[in-house]
Amino acid sequence: GEEGKAMSLHVAFDRVLSQNLVCATTIFSVSLSLDNICGAIHVAMREMTERGVTVVVAAGNDDSKHNTVSGGFLTQITVAATDRHDKKWKHNGKFEDIFAPGVNIMSALSDSDSKYGERTGTSAAAPHVAGAAAILLSEAKTKGVTFPNPTKVYDALKHIGTVWDRLPWDKLLFIGDYDSSNGWMSEFVSEGRDGKQT
Repeated sequence: GEEGKAMSLHVAFDRVLSQNLVCATTIFSVSLSLDNICGAIHVAMREMTERGVTVVVAAGNDDSKHNTVSGGFLTQITVAATDRHDKKWKHNGKFEDIFAPGVNIMSALSDSDSKYGERTGTSAAAPHVAGAAAILLSEAKTKGVTFPNPTKVYDALKHIGTVWDRLPWDKLLFIGDYDSSNGWMSEFVSEGRDGKQT
């Protein structure tokens, strides 16, 4: 039920916050809708981002009566879905920071360790952005670069999506072309002009 989902989310937040993590390289991805979002969830999300954890959330589907965990707050990256033609999915919620593939996405299913199936929605899109953020932070770490806060992670991901002229519109996730000597995102990792900060 709703209380169980909210409690599970609180436990997950508490677990992340209680760990002695290197927050500048930690990503927390959540795709969840609740009838009522309590203030404590948003407080916990804000605390995580203040500690440097990059929080990625699904934008929600259909702008329905359910509240997504995103809620339009500025402390996390809110992900909406696109189809395979890079068109915006018609059932996205009303808040979005960035768009990623979310229609007919092959996924591991939660009811088995060996089942796969296609899923559609912003919950299918959010993991793409979490994965891109992980690549970005990993490559930054190998180059001795640290992002001072999660907003800078979002700015870098958004910038990647705006500088490639092959993209049909702004805010579309794109991780660049792979370079065997520099990785996926070296150009954006090294954007920082102030020493080791980007």
